Amino acid sequence: WNSEHQILPLLWELGIKVSNCRMKTLQRASVQEGAHPILQYLLPVRKLLGFPGALTLNKLDALVDSEGNLHPRWDQSAARTGRMSGKEPPLQQIPRDPAWRRGFIPRSGYVFGVLDLSQIESRVLAEVTQDPSMVQALREGLDIHTWTAATLLDKPYEQVTKEERDWGKVQNLAISYGFGKEALAISMADALKRPVSVKEAEEARAK
Repeated sequence: WNSEHQILPLLWELGIKVSNCRMKTLQRASVQEGAHPILQYLLPVRKLLGFPGALTLNKLDALVDSEGNLHPRWDQSAARTGRMSGKEPPLQQIPRDPAWRRGFIPRSGYVFGVLDLSQIESRVLAEVTQDPSMVQALREGLDIHTWTAATLLDKPYEQVTKEERDWGKVQNLAISYGFGKEALAISMADALKRPVSVKEAEEARAK
């Protein structure tokens, strides 16, 4: 499953016209109208097989200090979006799956802390645009991503699921960062855990 030489001929035989088996190529193919269902099974497999190659045990061992600690290099302005990025190792790329996260343990006497500017992109967007609905939702203390999902799905705020909230977050960030239609469809599919076509993504963004 991780061999392009074996997978590519199979995809061609199934009528999936791609030039390579890179994740971005397969993701773009998966959001086209009439996309073959095998892509929905292949993508998670490729993702799982591909990540360890970028962060092997040998690479981790080379980055561990004499006391067994990792010290990533943080670059505060490398990403085009202005976000901070980490390297050596790329800890921001570790999957959220608890099975992966359990492999990283704080040293004795310490704990991991999470510091986050809550929904900052959407708050800035509401301030800049002065969109009355967004401003009102934030003033009422609502979670803006849950509010977006409830609005788009036409369902009560309290009934929005975590997956739907993640989908609402994708919508808000897509507007903030100017996602193209394919990128939006790929992000929506990842949040909703189901296939999403470019047409569906465009309809959601328009709404």
